[in-house]
Amino acid sequence: MEIESKQQILERRKEIEQELMDMLKETKSDFTLDHVREAIFHEEDNDDMMKVVAMFDRGGDASELSNVLELVTDAWNYFPHKVLGGISPAEKLLEHQSQSPLYECPECKLKYQEKKWAKACEAWCREHKSCNLEITAHAEK
Repeated sequence: MEIESKQQILERRKEIEQELMDMLKETKSDFTLDHVREAIFHEEDNDDMMKVVAMFDRGGDASELSNVLELVTDAWNYFPHKVLGGISPAEKLLEHQSQSPLYECPECKLKYQEKKWAKACEAWCREHKSCNLEITAHAEK
């Protein structure tokens, strides 16, 4: 899940909502999009995600179950959860990413979580016109 902005999350959430409505209709479920949203928002137990999956269960084949699992996982990751303070796991990830600044070596452009490694990389790069594997092992992937 590569998250770049709150807008991207909201756009993906809208897409998922439409996919959920389509699948609810296709599976002739008695549940609505609001039921799915509420189940995700008020989740408390480890098996609550499976309760959402069960909303789509009509005894279909493995392919249908795979599609349901993929869609429910997306909904789980992009819909708000009460236990996360009313935000989604995707929004929580975005918060974490924005709180963890990366330091860049101006020579080779590799990024590090710790400033000391970016400085060490810069010093090595400037002096040797190459990268040091022991230093770059600390770079972000």
